Amino acid sequence: MRHALLVLALVALGMPVAATGDLASKHKTPRTVLAIESSAVGSQLVRVDAQSLKPVSKSVWLGGSASAWALSPDGRRLAVALVGDFVIRIIDASRLSHLAAIRSRDRYTSVLAWPAARRLVWLGADRVFVADPVTRKRLSTAMLPGAFIMAVQRVGNTLALLAAPTGEIGPARLALVGAGGRLRSVSLAGIRAGTVFDAESNEGKEWRPGLAFAPDGRVFVVGAGDDPIAEVDLRTLAVTYHRPEARRSLLAKLHDWLEPRADAKMGLPGSSRSALWLGDGRLAVWGSDTVRSGPEKVETTPTGLSIIDTQDWTIESVDVRAERVAFAAGTLLTTTEGAGLTGYSTDGRRRFRVFDGESVWVAATFGSKVYVLPRRGRMRVVDAATGRVVGTRRAVPWILHKDFSWQ
Repeated sequence: MRHALLVLALVALGMPVAATGDLASKHKTPRTVLAIESSAVGSQLVRVDAQSLKPVSKSVWLGGSASAWALSPDGRRLAVALVGDFVIRIIDASRLSHLAAIRSRDRYTSVLAWPAARRLVWLGADRVFVADPVTRKRLSTAMLPGAFIMAVQRVGNTLALLAAPTGEIGPARLALVGAGGRLRSVSLAGIRAGTVFDAESNEGKEWRPGLAFAPDGRVFVVGAGDDPIAEVDLRTLAVTYHRPEARRSLLAKLHDWLEPRADAKMGLPGSSRSALWLGDGRLAVWGSDTVRSGPEKVETTPTGLSIIDTQDWTIESVDVRAERVAFAAGTLLTTTEGAGLTGYSTDGRRRFRVFDGESVWVAATFGSKVYVLPRRGRMRVVDAATGRVVGTRRAVPWILHKDFSWQ
């Protein structure tokens, strides 16, 4: 893995989370945005042009590696957490100057949220902290129900956390943290989650569900393996389980019969799923299933990209070869080893395929731009709607905007 599991699961909210299909078209990209540029010696905060990503202001030195950020509701202040810093730094977002620091009591902050002017919420290793950013005093601390967080989403002013039992695979738990720091949770008896590993035998297993939300107040937890989908009402915490009925073409079935599994020397046997709300009642799901094929080998089979209609709970295969999926400007983007980059509309129609025959992956997305990494050479900047290459870059900074997402 390129990043620690917790970072992968939570980085979307540290940014904070990217817009879903319902929201992406309603937000215009601003002229300039804040960004964190990192190097071997540390990181710095700078304002950049939203199109070219070139600096347009002075920079402020942050020091270590940033792990999470959040803007105040009025956009005038920025909260930043650095790995191992034990504090949350408050920065003037216009002048790029340090204003204050809040003691964290946790050396790693994976999520920051600023839901109200006088409320700053952050997530440590196993607890949620709430502080007043004006007085810089901590107001409350709540232990998380299940110390291993597998996924996070923001639902308005609420953080939705998908927790797994520590050191075992068991029922997942959905925890909700409100703007004031109040913690509510519900057990998902039908959804398995967690990781087990024995260092002596080098044996283990991982079960990771996917998490997505709809703006109408529903959270969907997509079970890994043959587990169902849990639909949770945020207001009542009522849970309903669904098993979508497959609607798959003959071509998709034939591809499954003919496509060989991919061998890998790393990874744990098990299953993982990812999910994304697309709007109009549709949910995109993808993932992989992994089995051990030898003493030091596992075989991973991508499940491909499918779209679920939550109105009649049917599922239709869109790209059976998809190994990784991203989303930008209303376009689903899939990459597969040796098959380039493919773009689909949210109803599953193919819009384009570029870099066919190449192995590429999406490094990040921002607005309508997709930053694509090839095996060799410079990063390519692709228009999400058309697939047209509009430029190249050496690297992309961490853009502090809701429409930016690392992949």
